[in-house]
Amino acid sequence: MNYISMNEAADNAAGMSISDKMREELESKGQGNSLVQSAEESLNQSKELLKRLSDQYQRTIVQAQDQNQ
Repeated sequence: MNYISMNEAADNAAGMSISDKMREELESKGQGNSLVQSAEESLNQSKELLKRLSDQYQRTIVQAQDQNQ
């Protein structure tokens, strides 16, 4: 094995190590992104539910006022 081959082997090993670390980071961030997206969806569903409850409450108030007049 000559000097150039040894350097290339070392470069490939170092590059592979860096590549693996970067891949691990991206995968963990991808999982974090999925968690954030799930949380956003849950919050949006909660917001929609609260809006419907608020609308129903307002209609009930108006109906009660109409019955009292």
